[in-house]
This record gives sequence, structure tokens and C-alpha cells, in this order.
Amino acid sequence: ELVPETICIASQPQLPPFSRAVVAKNTTPVLVDTDVISHALKGPPSQQTNHWKTQEALVHWLLHEYKGPKLISWQTQAELYAWITLRNFRESRLQQLETVLQDFIVVGSASCPSSLSPSTATQTTSDNDESLTCLIWAHLMNYCRAQGRPAGAQDLWVAATALRHGAYLCT
Repeated sequence: ELVPETICIASQPQLPPFSRAVVAKNTTPVLVDTDVISHALKGPPSQQTNHWKTQEALVHWLLHEYKGPKLISWQTQAELYAWITLRNFRESRLQQLETVLQDFIVVGSASCPSSLSPSTATQTTSDNDESLTCLIWAHLMNYCRAQGRPAGAQDLWVAATALRHGAYLCT
């Protein structure tokens, strides 16, 4: 077995499901993906559905009430950079994004700067050896294909990073 026993890549996870009761202890890290950050930055849609209100409540709780470790993967950070350049963010929008991200730790790659502003860019700190994340990603790719449910490479990088760091994934 190439993947450690503490990491489960199967239909029956070893960790309890994500819930406020479990995460309320503020000990388990939560890794969020690009959609959660995007949701935090966007205003409410013209027609608010119950689904949107539930998402809004979760994002608000995560950003403002949850005091445990909050993570984003290098893949999420890269997608945010692509979003910034595609949308040509103004300085005020960059500041809004940096405010949202100030409580998050970037994990998975030491090569991504931790700041979105070129004038304050610094290196992130992360594990020196991310080969385990790569191995988990490969297993996830193969597992999903074998189950007839192939997933996108980007989404699986985020999932592999969450597994690697023992974090719940919020997407």
C-alpha cells in the first residue's frame, strides 16, 4: 500500500462527516476551494434561493466564526491569480480579496507568493516534500476513473491537498 492507512481513498471515509458539531472544537483544519472564496467576494444574486442562503450562511460561519486552521491549496491560489488577471482586478478588489484570505494558510507549494499584491509578495511556508500529495492525487485520479466518475485534475489537486493535511474540504 503506497498511501498511509490514515488517509482514506474510498467510499467509506475514516473521518466523521463535516458538521458544525465536529468542527466546532476548532481543531480540524478546513481547506476551502476557489468556489468558497468566490462566493465570499460576490454579492447576493438578483434572486436569492434557499440554496444560496444556505451557502451564504456556511461561508459566513467559516470566514467569521470558525477559529480553527483555515487553508487554501496552491491550486486555489493559482486559480485566484488567473481570475485576477482575467478580470483585471482594481486595487480595491485586490484588497477585498486579500482581506478574505488573510486568515488562510496556503499549503502545497513553496513557489507561490502569499500576497496578491506584487509590491508585498513573499514566499509561503509549506512542507518541503509534497510527493505524498502527488501520490494521493494519482490514487484519486485512478480511483475516480475506476468508479466511473472521473473528476477534473484541478478539483482532485484540492482534494489531495485536503487529505494530505488532514483537513475537511469545503467546496
